[in-house]
Amino acid sequence: AKNIIASSLSSSFSITYEDMTKELLSLIDEEQSAMINQFKSEIALRRKIHERYMTLRGKMRVMVRLRPLLSQESSSANKKYLKNTFNIFDNTLSLSLPKKNTKYEFDYIFDHRSEQSDIYDEVKMLIENIFRENNIVIIAYGQTNSGKSYTIDGDSNNEHDGILIRAIKDLFAVRKAHSKKKISISITIIEVYNDIIYNLLINEDNIVEIYENTKTKKTSFLNLDLIELNDIEKAKEILEIARN
Repeated sequence: AKNIIASSLSSSFSITYEDMTKELLSLIDEEQSAMINQFKSEIALRRKIHERYMTLRGKMRVMVRLRPLLSQESSSANKKYLKNTFNIFDNTLSLSLPKKNTKYEFDYIFDHRSEQSDIYDEVKMLIENIFRENNIVIIAYGQTNSGKSYTIDGDSNNEHDGILIRAIKDLFAVRKAHSKKKISISITIIEVYNDIIYNLLINEDNIVEIYENTKTKKTSFLNLDLIELNDIEKAKEILEIARN
């Protein structure tokens, strides 16, 4: 009789333990599923907020950067002239000229004390749009020696990285964070001079031809290199080739 009772208790305990285990695993699965759904909802909400923020900022933004005086320009007379001519208030640049005063409004104004990191911080969110299947264009426009190349490319010693190399670093960081997805990063570098496109990654016969298929409406580029980047060092190597 004792053996029957013991066996019955053991069987009852075993069934109860199995049921508890199943119930516990079921609860864990439900909680995990709820957490995943919440995470997906948060990602979707973050994307909507980001897109709305970018829309409010404007799809096209114009910013101006004032560079510091070069050594050959830094005479006391020049400094005095600039001090009396330029005035920045908020995002308005005022010019006090002998015959008239002029005001220009921009989305953002960087003065001569701005760092490379300040410039990139203002456009960094644009880089994230690439992974939302949006195209972005950043154009540096200005006269010779105004600082276009420095802003985009940085200096030759890589001590003050410009927008380009900082953007590539961020692209690699995002790809690493999404290692389960297949993300390829490629680069091509061209120069447009006198309406002619040059491939800066080759030295000879580097003119790029553009062809448009009238039926498919697709554009093809002849003699244009598209190089895949696997790390930041490869990117720096390609940029150095283009500089030379």
